[in-house]
Amino acid sequence: MLKFGSMMATLFCVGSCLCCAGAPLTLMSNNARDIETIKNPKQILPIKAFVLIKKTQILKRCNTNSCQTKTSRSSGSGAIISRNAKGSRVITAGHVCKYKNPVFALLGIKVASEKMSIVTRDGADRPARIVMIDKINDICILDVPNLTKYKPVKISPKAPEVGDRIFNIAAPRGIFAKNFALIYEGYYAGKMEGKAWYSNFATRGSSGSMILNNRGELIGIVTHAMPDVTLAIGPYYSAVTFFIYLFG
Repeated sequence: MLKFGSMMATLFCVGSCLCCAGAPLTLMSNNARDIETIKNPKQILPIKAFVLIKKTQILKRCNTNSCQTKTSRSSGSGAIISRNAKGSRVITAGHVCKYKNPVFALLGIKVASEKMSIVTRDGADRPARIVMIDKINDICILDVPNLTKYKPVKISPKAPEVGDRIFNIAAPRGIFAKNFALIYEGYYAGKMEGKAWYSNFATRGSSGSMILNNRGELIGIVTHAMPDVTLAIGPYYSAVTFFIYLFG
């Protein structure tokens, strides 16, 4: 029978942060706006709105004689979507905020406590609280008090069209550092089974990362990935923008 520590190590490996590990796509386009964007994406990409999401859980497993605890750490990606004098709001994937591991119940493991925080471009770690989670579309909004330093990402006024160039800023495997950003690019493939599909690489740690159009405006987020075929999947534009309208 496996010991608690070894079982938890396996679980943490499976359930830890989400990754992107491929070279950015460099497909050619006849669209003049796309060509202009490629020349200097720094001018339009809201890099300062990008944040790392961190979650720390204290897990407990008890038997008749004693209890054992283990610290679980995971991470995802997110973006600042609004701010006021009191702080900012951040969007990420719903499962980054709350994920109920079905294995925990089978092994008698309970979450004793958990806390969330975000890390901004300056390297500062700030506490965050969950405002609301859309379980159906896998979206979460966080509130970050006293964060007023960074300008939020702009929300696109219209949905993307098939073939539009897109950009993705993410923290794969929790790869994140001060004044550092991993930027991927691809194309909007369209809507299928109620989800938006993009041809950019994404995997563990990319969950919650922003999908941007070629004007640097938010059109979606990553919630799932198919890294072996270079696909990122997320809620459709209308679901994201409506949730931001309600709780952002």
